[in-house]
Amino acid sequence: MSRLMRAALILAGLLAAPLAGARPEFLTTLTQTYKAHSAPLIKRGCVNCHVSDTNFKLNPFGKQLDPLVKASSGKALTAAMLKKVEALDADGDGVTNLAEINAGTAPGKPDAAGKSAATPPPGPAATTGGEVGEKSEAGEHDEAKEHDEAKEHDEAKEHDEAKEHDEAKEHDEAAASGNSAAGTEAAASGNSAAGTEVAASGNSAAGTEAAAPDAESKNSLLPPNLFHPALIHFPIALFLAAVLLDILAWAWRSPAFRTASWYNLVMAGLGAAAGLISGYLAYLRMGFPWAFVRNHLILTLIASIMIWIMIAMRWKRRDGLTGTAQIVYYALGLIGALIIAYAGHLGGVIAGTG
Repeated sequence: MSRLMRAALILAGLLAAPLAGARPEFLTTLTQTYKAHSAPLIKRGCVNCHVSDTNFKLNPFGKQLDPLVKASSGKALTAAMLKKVEALDADGDGVTNLAEINAGTAPGKPDAAGKSAATPPPGPAATTGGEVGEKSEAGEHDEAKEHDEAKEHDEAKEHDEAKEHDEAKEHDEAAASGNSAAGTEAAASGNSAAGTEVAASGNSAAGTEAAAPDAESKNSLLPPNLFHPALIHFPIALFLAAVLLDILAWAWRSPAFRTASWYNLVMAGLGAAAGLISGYLAYLRMGFPWAFVRNHLILTLIASIMIWIMIAMRWKRRDGLTGTAQIVYYALGLIGALIIAYAGHLGGVIAGTG
């Protein structure tokens, strides 16, 4: 048996072993830990721990969790890690991480709404001992009047706080969705509430990190992902077609199907190389954490190697293989098709959560 055959058999054996942890569970852990407040966490998605949807550098909250995750044996976020940073104030706005999560605001981003929502409104002035004494002396009429005034004051205060929270939340959502026109006007006029908070708390560096990639992606002809999601569809479809044509060629003894499978296989190999390069460059450019894309990249690399092994096996035998070589070739094709399908699923998860 040739060295190429031995290498192909060893690779096929290794691929039969189970692959550990495929999909990032950070957001799932976060939402399960704080189920009562999971809706805002789910809506923010990756931005809970990252600067923005296009800049995957860690924000202050993510930087607090990062050393805990790296120090763990499983390299995964746990509820215990989240509990450790609850009492800290990641974004330096005077509100703890737990209070911000309970208020529905981002613990990694200074937010005026978060501060007002997380700070309970003061109780009615009528609850102190001195005032109780005054009420006793003034009589029931004064007490009822004072109670009504305090109630009206609290209702007006709650209304103002709710309005302020909604306005700040709408501003954050507009900025996160890439509303560059609104962002430019806010920056020019200096009337942005979030911008004022960042400047006041000294966190302008994080704001600069979030704005720079967005401006770059809008002014550049190439998107941050370098068209990787578009390019990678071609090698996936071509390879799956090549495997199907090989099966039909074997079942029907058809030279035409065998020839068609060969050309699909070669084009799949070229497309896989382009997909690998664009994917790796997109990973570097967008700042994805390695743990977030590791399994997707590794599986894609393995599948690409398998495609090129199959091309090498058919290079001088385009009319078909026989014996052990044929068995190895079909085994590589079937296993490769499963790996590519799963790697594509992981890519969809990354695109959806990112």
